[in-house]
Amino acid sequence: MTCCRPSSSPRSRAGRIAGRILLAILAGLALAVVFGAAVMWLWNATLPGLFGFHAIRFGQAIALVVLARLLFGRFGCHHRGRHWRRWHGEGRWGCEPGESQAGPGPETPVSH
Repeated sequence: MTCCRPSSSPRSRAGRIAGRILLAILAGLALAVVFGAAVMWLWNATLPGLFGFHAIRFGQAIALVVLARLLFGRFGCHHRGRHWRRWHGEGRWGCEPGESQAGPGPETPVSH
């Protein structure tokens, strides 16, 4: 008996890859719409009343989201994911493998 899994053809693999790319594009567009709508609503609900700013349109809200992304970088810490830790040897929560985030154990003397 060989493998119990059927071999995948290059065509089906290309179809899966194309499907994932399409899904990523659609998810990105959906997130852009959600963030743009949230920024537009928050801006128009607060800033005109507080500071006398003009209300913004949806396209301007999307531009603000893009500008914030360019100025401040990624939203969250995406560069230290599962694969980054595996290749660079960092354990969970930024600790080295074998360390605990709880602090020194009872056998470790504490100096004052």
